[in-house]
Amino acid sequence: MVTGLVIILTYLFFTPLFTFLPNVTLASIILMSVINLIDYKEPLHLLKIRFLDFFAFMISLISTFMIGVEWGIAIAVGVSLTFVLWFSVKPPMCTLGRIPGTVIYRDIKLYSGCIKSPGGILLRMDAPLFFVNAAVLRKKIRQKEEEYLKKNPVSLFYVILDCRGMTDIDSTGLQVLGELYQKYNKQKIFMGFANVNERVRKLVKTSKLGNQGEYERFFSRIHDGVEYAIRWKFFHVKNFKKF
Repeated sequence: MVTGLVIILTYLFFTPLFTFLPNVTLASIILMSVINLIDYKEPLHLLKIRFLDFFAFMISLISTFMIGVEWGIAIAVGVSLTFVLWFSVKPPMCTLGRIPGTVIYRDIKLYSGCIKSPGGILLRMDAPLFFVNAAVLRKKIRQKEEEYLKKNPVSLFYVILDCRGMTDIDSTGLQVLGELYQKYNKQKIFMGFANVNERVRKLVKTSKLGNQGEYERFFSRIHDGVEYAIRWKFFHVKNFKKF
C-alpha cells in the first residue's frame, strides 16, 4: 500500500526531476528494480532436465533482448510448436519382448533379457495416430517385417500393435490401419491391437476395420493377443490339413 502511494506521488509530482537524468542512469534504475525478477536458476534446471526446453528458453530470451517482447514471445511459441510437430512426425516406436517368467512385455532395447515372440511382431507407438505420422507407422511395420523375415526361421503369422500410447486417431490413421489389415489378411497373417483406450476403440469399430468381425482383434493385454494369435494359427493349419 505504501509503495503504491509512493509510486503514484512520484509519477504526479516528481517526474520532472528525472527529465535531465542521463539515459544510462535511468536504465540502471530500471535494471536494479527488475533484477530480482530474473530467475537464473531456472535455465540451469531446464538444462539439467531436458535440453530442448533449455534451448527453447534461450531462443526466447535472446529474441526478446534482440528484437522485442512481442517478437520474442512469438518466436518462443513458434519454436515450441516446431518441437511438437517434430515429435508428432517422428513418434517414438519400439519393438516389444516378454520378460522371462512373466506375461509383461517391454521395449527390448531397454530390457536386454526380453524374449522375442517367435512368429510375430510386437510394436508399440507412443503417440496419437493421425495424418502426419500414419505413413511413418506403415513404414516402420514394413521395416520390422523385413527384419523379421531375414533373421527368423519361423514364418511370420501375427502382428500386434500395442496402443497404450495411442490416445487418439483420425481418418487417415484409420485408413492406414485398414490397409495394413487387408494386406495381412490376404497373407494369412493375424493382426491385433492391445491396450486400446475406449475412444480409439470406438473410432476403429465405426470404420471399415471395425466391420471385420470374423475374429477378435482387441485385447486388454499383449499376452492375450499373442495367445489368441497362436490359437488362430493352429486353427487355420488344422483346417488346411483337412483339405
